[in-house]
Amino acid sequence: THTDGNGDTVAYAIPDFTAIGYNGLAVYAYTVDTDGSNDTYEDKELYLQVYNFEQHETKYRIRITDDNVADTLPQFFRSRDAQLSTEEEATHTKLFWYRDNKGVVYIDVTQLMQQGINPDGTLKIKGDGGDSTYADPIETGLRPKDSNESRQSADYRVVEDANGSLFILWTDTVVDGDPADENAAVSQEIFATSLISSGRVVTDGGAG
Repeated sequence: THTDGNGDTVAYAIPDFTAIGYNGLAVYAYTVDTDGSNDTYEDKELYLQVYNFEQHETKYRIRITDDNVADTLPQFFRSRDAQLSTEEEATHTKLFWYRDNKGVVYIDVTQLMQQGINPDGTLKIKGDGGDSTYADPIETGLRPKDSNESRQSADYRVVEDANGSLFILWTDTVVDGDPADENAAVSQEIFATSLISSGRVVTDGGAG
C-alpha cells in the first residue's frame, strides 16, 4: 500500500521484488502494477526503497521509471570497479531490469543514492542542461534477434569475472535452417553481453 498526495491509501499489485543488503542498509526494488490488472503490461513501473538498520527507518520511495513500457524482473548486483582507488569508491551496486519485453537495462544505485536524490525522495536533475537523472536506464546490449520473441531473454543473469568485468547471460531460441520450415531443428542457446568496469558494452556473442 501507499499513501498518495491526498492522504488516501492506494493498494498496488507487486509482481516482482528483490533486495540486497550492505553497509547497514537494505535496498529493495520492486515492480508496481499500477492498475492491478494482468490484462495490461505496459503500466508496470519500477520503484526503489532503502531501509537503514541502525536507525530502524525506511527512507525514500523512489520511482525509477515513469513510462509507457513494462519495467520488470529487477536484479541487484554489487561489484568492484578496479579503475577506482579505494574499496569504498570502487564498490558499486547496480540495478538491472527487463525493459519493454525487449532487453535489459541498468542504473548505478550507489551513484543515484549519493548524487541523485532530493531530501523528499524525488530525483534530482543532473544539471547538464537537459532533464536527465541518475535513474535514466543504460542499455546493456541484451537485445534478442527477434523482438517478437524477446521474452526468451527474461531469464537473464548477471555474473562477474575475476577482473571485475560484468557479463549478462541469457537464453534465446535458435532455428537451424529455414524458420518457416516446421521440421527445422530448434534449440535453446546461451548468449552473453560483456560490460567492462566503466559499464560500457564491449562484446556480444553466443555459445552453444
